[in-house]
This record gives sequence, structure tokens and C-alpha cells, in this order.
Amino acid sequence: MDAVGVVCEFDPMHLGHERLLRQAKADTGLPVVCAMSGNYIQRGGMACLNKFARAEMAVLCGADLVVELPTPWAMATAERFADGGVSLLAGCGVKHLYFGSECGDIAALDAAAEALLREEFQADILRELQTGLSYAVARQAALEKRIGGSASLLSQPNNTLAVEYLKAIRRRELPLSAATVRRTDGGHHGAASASQIRKLLGRGEYDAAFALMICLGILSFCAVAAMLVKLMLIDHDKYEEKAIRNQTRSTSVTASRGTIYDRNMDVLAASSSVENIFLDPLELEQNDVDVDALARNLAQILDLEESYIKEQAADTSMRYKVIKRKQSQDVCDQVREYISENNIIGVHLEPDSLRYYPNHESASQLLGFTNTENKGSEGLESYYNSILEGTAGAVITTKGNNETEMLYSYEKYYEASDGDSLVLTIDLTVQRALEKQLNDAIDRYDVLNGAFGIVMDA
Repeated sequence: MDAVGVVCEFDPMHLGHERLLRQAKADTGLPVVCAMSGNYIQRGGMACLNKFARAEMAVLCGADLVVELPTPWAMATAERFADGGVSLLAGCGVKHLYFGSECGDIAALDAAAEALLREEFQADILRELQTGLSYAVARQAALEKRIGGSASLLSQPNNTLAVEYLKAIRRRELPLSAATVRRTDGGHHGAASASQIRKLLGRGEYDAAFALMICLGILSFCAVAAMLVKLMLIDHDKYEEKAIRNQTRSTSVTASRGTIYDRNMDVLAASSSVENIFLDPLELEQNDVDVDALARNLAQILDLEESYIKEQAADTSMRYKVIKRKQSQDVCDQVREYISENNIIGVHLEPDSLRYYPNHESASQLLGFTNTENKGSEGLESYYNSILEGTAGAVITTKGNNETEMLYSYEKYYEASDGDSLVLTIDLTVQRALEKQLNDAIDRYDVLNGAFGIVMDA
């Protein structure tokens, strides 16, 4: 798409930011796309407003689309922050980049960027460092020898960031034109900066912060002010819950179901470890997996129809399509070997539990059975389900776009609590003897409606 882009934090949004967005749209006549930090910003701090509030304020002030700059780049140095933001905008199809600067001179900024990228410039810095200068002073001194007095522009923060944007464009050879809007009176359009507001909020000086925001002109925009109150106070819990839901993934960890014993501690019902095999259709599509070959091979391993596997893989609106449940270790090892040898991305295995009854039909009506979710459906399995099933655990991780794992992601593991076992008063040996006698009697007397018996002490 043909659009103009802005890399930003908007923490918080102020009149200078609004002017930049309006100027970019007025100059180009194009939609404005913002690559904005999420809930974490440069220097590793938390944003004073959550990303949803800041995105909505950006739209109210002229932006047409806000995309999130991933956390590793949002929290990084100015160079990586700029590189990530410019690359993200280019990936969105943006053709023009706008940014603020104290000097307002795109030619001087671009000359500085070009000089900083020269291979011999590092040698220039090294020579200056050997004279005892600090790195920042040495870099500026080396740059002055290349471009003269214009090197002083790096002493101002917005100029420095502007140069990093231009370096990223040059280094990556991106098809982006660049333009800058001059920031006046200290770089903040006649008022205090967003960093000053953040400091006041951080010290709990809310009255002073809001007074400063009034000077900035934020509160002169009634719609923005009303939205700010709504987002920060009225809807705070709603957006916090949404942020957590959108940024984290919970994977269930199956608890082992308790064992059922007879009075002599012979096992009547137990659980074994198995695995479910599932597809991630979107992941298969994104990695250009040959679905026909995949279906053909998995069908042979799992004894399934190829058409069924293809049907499940075609539903890219879903990220979780189980194709075979409760498979043995041997079968799962074959699946792992296949996906490993062929570098298949999009086929996954997850641990599960299989309930089995080693004595087959003995006491089956008493014991009952479990369903595919390992919950008791009949008999003692159902009646004592809350005791036997235990509590499932979970793995909580952060997720990015399309449910993908984020770099340097947060992970927290909640261990599953296995179910308690159950000891019955019946004796398996006596039970088997009684069932054998009843089966013989049914066959001998041609009983049509079944039989039952009671064992008593003599």
C-alpha cells in the first residue's frame, strides 16, 4: 500500500506528536501508519499508558493504522529501535517516512547518516578515543572532520534518532523516502516533553503532570481528554485483561489420573502416558509445507485417510487441529522422525493420558470408563471423578503476531497436580470367580436378561 509511516512511542501523546501526524498526512495526502512500541518502551521502562490507549489516541490525532513494534526492538538502543521500526513499516508497504528533528534539515541529517556508515569511520573514532575522549565525544569529533559543524546536530536527541532512521534505510537499502518536521523550542513545540510528563507521573505528581499536559495542549482536545479518562480509569481493567489475553498463550499440562485398586492393591484401572498429534494449518501454510506429501506420509504412520489430513490442514483459520489422539510412544517416535528428517514445521505432539483396565471386563460395570478428555463418564470413574482427575497444570508464554512465539519470551510453568488413588473393598480374585460362575450359568440356562450375584462370608 502507498502510505506514510511514523516510528513512535507516544508515551504519552502530546501536541507535537499530533502536529507530526497531521503534517505527514497534509504533505503526502496518504494514510498514516504508525509503528508504535507496546507496553514497554526504550530504556526498558513501562509505558505510562497501555498500548491500546495510546493507539486509540494516535488514531484520534490523525493516524490511520497502528502496528506494534515487537518488544525486543521497542526496548533496545536507538539504533535497534530505529532499525526495527523502519523495517516494520517497509514490511507493511509504507513508501514514505516522517519523523521529527531539532534541526529540520533532511540533507544535513542524511549526510551524517552516510558518514556514520562508512567503513573508515570506525577507524576515525578509534583515533579520537586514543586521545582520551569518551565514546560520544570521540564520535562527534570524528564526524566533524567528515561533515564539519553539522556534526553538532548529534548532540540533540531527536536529531540522533532521525539519523538512525536514515542509517537503517541506507543499510537495508529500503525503498523509503524520508522527510523531517522541525521541532522547535527545545524540540517539543513550545512546551515540555513527554519524558518530563513521565517523570512527574513516576513521582506521583499527577496534578503537576496534568497541568503540564494542559500546557502541551492535550486537554484542549476534548475528545482526546474524554477518551484518556475512559481508557485510563473507566476501562482500565477491561484493557488490562485484553492485553494479557492478547500477549500470552496458555498450554495445558495434563494431570495423571489416580489409580483404582482392589482391597489387595491389585490394579483395576490405571493411566499411561501417550501423545496427541495435531496440525497448525496456518504454520503449515506460512512455511510452504507440501500438504499432499505430508498427508500421504502421516496417513501411513497413523492409519488415517489422506483426504482427512488434507481437510484439517486446509482450515487456516485454526491453529490447533487434532488428527489422532492417544498414540503410543512407537507411533509418536515415527511421527517425530518424519517431521525431523523433512524439516516439517506445523505438525506438533502434546502429552496426554490414556486410561486402561488391565483386567479387561472384570468389574467393568462397577468401574465405568472415562471419555476422550480423561473425565469419568460412568461408574466409580464418574462418581469419584473430582478425586481421581487431579488438577491440570499450564505453561504460560508470550505470543506475537499469528500466535507465534516471541523472541526472549516470558514463560511460567504451573505444575500439574496428579489425582488421588482409590482403594475399593472388592477382591479381584473373588470378583473373577463370581463372574466366571455367572457366565457359565448364563450359557447353561440360556439366560436372556443377565445375572447378578452376592458373595458373603460363610
